[in-house]
Amino acid sequence: MFFSIIVPCFNSENFINKTTSMLTQQSFNDFEVIFIDDGSSDYTFDILASISKSVPYKTTILQNTKNSGPGITKGVGVDKSKGDYLLFMDSDDWFEPEALQLLYTHLSQHHSDIVFFDAYRAYDTGKKILISNSEAFNHCQTNSDYIALAKGCLPYMCFKSELWSGITFPALYNAEDIAVIPILISKAKNISVLASPLYNYYYRVESLSNTPSADIYKSFLRSYKYTCEKMIVGKFDEALEFHGIKNVLYGAILNALRAGVGKNIFIDIIDDFEQKYPFWISNKYISYLPLVKRIFLTQVLKKRFHLLMMYVKLHRFALEHLKI
Repeated sequence: MFFSIIVPCFNSENFINKTTSMLTQQSFNDFEVIFIDDGSSDYTFDILASISKSVPYKTTILQNTKNSGPGITKGVGVDKSKGDYLLFMDSDDWFEPEALQLLYTHLSQHHSDIVFFDAYRAYDTGKKILISNSEAFNHCQTNSDYIALAKGCLPYMCFKSELWSGITFPALYNAEDIAVIPILISKAKNISVLASPLYNYYYRVESLSNTPSADIYKSFLRSYKYTCEKMIVGKFDEALEFHGIKNVLYGAILNALRAGVGKNIFIDIIDDFEQKYPFWISNKYISYLPLVKRIFLTQVLKKRFHLLMMYVKLHRFALEHLKI
């Protein structure tokens, strides 16, 4: 088996038929799909059980006894996988029809431990926006560069299965990918980039990761702590600092403000980070961030709570109405 595709599912009855159907369109056929139902309260498991009897690809259908979150659920899929390479897919997303064939050809040439590829953000309207990994990685020469510049999304990557030996996910409902990606990159000996959009991320405003909640910003904080605990001390310090800039000073604070936290919590997040990284604004990787994120971080440095609250409202409006 060349590829194992791991698909965690939770209350996905409205989407899973399309996801499984799109997989039948793959031009490459040496793959298995592992669906793990994470204690859904709808008919997700029944639909999967029925579909598995009719699709042309090999399927494994698993079910958690209770809702355990995407981190634990993905870990179950990794443990059950038999492929030489692992891919991850959300239950409402899909791969382009030539994705696996393009990956197979690329891997046959490069024998990579990790392959990064591009993706699309797809909307109900049919509009798609390119999510580029390859552009940022033009500047990468070391594993530290990849740790710093990688997007925190497992579905935009392909992994040699043996790279996962000893890797476990934190028990989080958000930011679980962000926690393990730097660890995986730190173990890789050969990293490559395939400059083609292979994956479609279906953007839903009501999805778990897009609904304001205090649990989301807390997950970002726990995720970063988990990464730091698992990494080799002193080897990737500047990259880990930047990983924290992206996911604590930007990700956690953005989601904290969206959830309506008070100024005291906002200040505490910044102060805790600055105890470890007092000169974070001088990190060399900040220049690679988009201008709007650099402006956001400048206001974080100055602790301008009310100005950032305005930014968050505009950010939400842009996502929901301008589809950016």
